Amino acid sequence: MNTQKPKIVHKAQILSYATLAVGLVRSMLEFPRLAQEAAPVGGVWFINFVQMFVLLFMVGLIWLIGKRKNWARWIFVIMFVLGVPLSINPLIQSLQYSPFSGVLGLAQIIAQTIAVIFLFKAPAREWFKSNLAID
Repeated sequence: MNTQKPKIVHKAQILSYATLAVGLVRSMLEFPRLAQEAAPVGGVWFINFVQMFVLLFMVGLIWLIGKRKNWARWIFVIMFVLGVPLSINPLIQSLQYSPFSGVLGLAQIIAQTIAVIFLFKAPAREWFKSNLAID
């Protein structure tokens, strides 16, 4: 039974954490625009609440993936698949408001895609599968 975490899972985690860091940078770059758009629903408070909630949720999910929780891997991929189409319009707005932020957003999507691919490559699949017999 394989209990050692494959390097590809570790790489997926690092990429995922890096995309969160890039997201924080993007949020700072676009904060004035975001605050203006969020004014009708609570403004800065609302933005901060949502960003902290999402950040903490994603950090926890990535951590659980590293702890060999197969369900966390599936939630991660489902959120990715649902999130990519929803990110297209905000990405276009980012490219118009702050081209640098928009380019960072494209880099995020690419890195997240690679992370998801890594989590479903053979070494990762086998590692998660071998844990299912234990649970």
